[in-house]
Order: sequence, then structure tokens, then C-alpha cells
Amino acid sequence: MSHRLHLVIPFTLFAASSALFCGQDSSPAVEHPVHPADTVATPAKDNQPTTVDLKAQELWLKVRDRQKCNLLNGCDVVEQLVALSPDIAANAALKVLKAGKNQHWRISLLRAMRTVRDDRIRTIQWKLLEAKVWPIRAYAAVGLGFNRHPDFVQHSARLIEQEPHPGARIGWLWGMLLARKKDARKQLIAHIRSISDSRDIRIHLIAMDAIREARLVELLPTVHAWLGHWNLFVAREAVRTVDSLLDRTSIPRLISLLDHPSPPVKKESLSVLRKLTGLRHRTSQASFESWCAKFCKDHWPKPGDKQR
Repeated sequence: MSHRLHLVIPFTLFAASSALFCGQDSSPAVEHPVHPADTVATPAKDNQPTTVDLKAQELWLKVRDRQKCNLLNGCDVVEQLVALSPDIAANAALKVLKAGKNQHWRISLLRAMRTVRDDRIRTIQWKLLEAKVWPIRAYAAVGLGFNRHPDFVQHSARLIEQEPHPGARIGWLWGMLLARKKDARKQLIAHIRSISDSRDIRIHLIAMDAIREARLVELLPTVHAWLGHWNLFVAREAVRTVDSLLDRTSIPRLISLLDHPSPPVKKESLSVLRKLTGLRHRTSQASFESWCAKFCKDHWPKPGDKQR
């Protein structure tokens, strides 16, 4: 069985241009062994909605807002929604399964479920390994690996060979690492290093998500290179990644980003520089350059260095 995948791009104020992405993804989804099909039962409710129900309705309105909830800008409300109750999280997973591929919130919501331990959600994650949209397959694999789904643990090393998309393979290897599969960390690091630049920037975003959460400090040279990426979302995510890893060696490159043409990249870089240098109230590039002249090491990567 094969599918023709159509990349679904979450539009934002900054990402409306088609130049950010490639048009289509023709890679087929992975064929999986048959798994017992379960359904998510909706719990019986009284006619009167509870406080939790009302909160869930409020959060769903925010989740459906393309400008506030998407893979590029993040979506804190999906974490809040999933945390409300196991039943709400399970029914949200069912919505991901049944929703059309043009629903922008599917990826963010599935990402938020990656650490939820619930048999109903695991069943849906298994089914989503055959989704047409590759980021859905990626985060489904991450969730199954985190929860050590028995079929995923048993078959992942074989099934990943059927996954042709490099972005989805990040999710598979990340899931295998979480499931404690032998050599998964080495394979994930090698795979991310091998990724060439792509106009589908979601590959870079998911790679850095894995780098942060799995603490893949071996890939800091790759992240340093992405600090100078042509796309503002990739550059900003690289800044957030060196922040997460508390990487002081990135300070010279972060200083250069204070001249970046994108205000979000400049703002993020200034925030991280203040944290890493201790200059909490400084704003000028000259202040940080003066600090770097005293404390930066000669071997720290400089702007213009090409490291992968």
C-alpha cells in the first residue's frame, strides 16, 4: 500500500510565502503489521458541562487559530489541552486520527501527546504511522517510543527501513532512542548530520526538537551552522536550541545575530546572550562584543565558520 503525500503547511504571518517550502512529498507511508484495532470510547457525560469541559472548549478555539497554534511558532495551548484529563487527551487523539490532512493543528497536538501514557492514545499513534503527512508519522513514532509500545519495540528496526522521508526517519530514530533500542542514539546523530538543506523547513525544526529533548550535544556544530540559516524560523529555532543546551560556545555567533534582519531572531538572540553572559540589562552589540573580547575562547566557532 502506498500513499501520495501532500505536505500540509501551517501558514503564519511570517510563513505565507511559498518560498519557505517545497510543494509536495511523494514518499509513501510505511507498511505495518496488522495491529488489533481499538476505539476510543467517549465517556458518558451529564447534560451539564463541567468546568473541565468548558476549559477544553475554550482551548480548542485557540488550537484552531492558525496564527496562534502551528509547528513554526509553537502552540502552548495544546499542552494545556492534553493535560486537562486522560479522556480529553484520548478524544483529542481521535480527532487527530479522523481530521482531514488540511487541519493545521494535527502536528502540534500529536507532538503534545508524545509523553502521554494512555492505551487509547497508543492505539491511535500506531495507526498514524501510516498517515500521509510525514510529520504526523514522525511524532506518532516518538510517542510510541516514549511509551515503549511492544509492537514498536519489536518491529521498529525493520519498519524504519520502509520509511523513505528523512524528516519522518528523525521521528522513528528518536522514538527508537526513547525505547532504548541499541545504537539508536548513534543512528539518530548520524542521520541528522547527513540531512541536506531543504525548503521543507519542518525537517530542521523536528531535528532540533529531537536535539533539545534528547540532549544531543554531539550535534552542536550542526546547530551552529543553522544559526546562519537563510530561513528565519530555522535560525530562531537554532537560537532556542543552543539556549536549551546552555551552549556558551555559540556566543560569538549569537552576537552576530543581533544584526539579523528578522526581529524575532534578534529578540531571541538577545535574550539568550543575556542569559549566557550574565549581562542582563545590556542591549547593544558593542557590550557583548566587549564581553566576548575578554571571555570568549579562541576555539569557539565564529560567524562564517562552516561546521556540520
